[in-house]
Amino acid sequence: MAEPTMMTSRSRVAPILASASGFIVLFFFAMWLRVVPLEPDPVLQGFLQVTTGLLAFIFAAVILVRFQGTQDRISLILGAGFLLSGAILTASSLLFFQFQQDTPLELRWAPVSWWVSRIVLALLFVVAPR
Repeated sequence: MAEPTMMTSRSRVAPILASASGFIVLFFFAMWLRVVPLEPDPVLQGFLQVTTGLLAFIFAAVILVRFQGTQDRISLILGAGFLLSGAILTASSLLFFQFQQDTPLELRWAPVSWWVSRIVLALLFVVAPR
């Protein structure tokens, strides 16, 4: 009779130990990343912006197809949000590559269009469940 209580106490401790060890590994990995020197690359930033815009369009298409099948308003709101975010990112990425090549481009912060598109998505994620 004492053995089943022993198994339940072990089964309760295992997820806690796994979570704690995962946190410690993630913490030390983050500390290691802080000392890694990174140089901003404008071309890579532009390509990432184009890729995230296209991914947003793909998410919007999948979600809007789901809306057609289920007539769920949350799917419509999220699909419209991804569509708007993808349009903002794609339009800004087309302008991104038109910067003059003669002037050095320093990207210390994320572009404004990235912030706007992420704020639109965040607002839609907050509004959608209600």
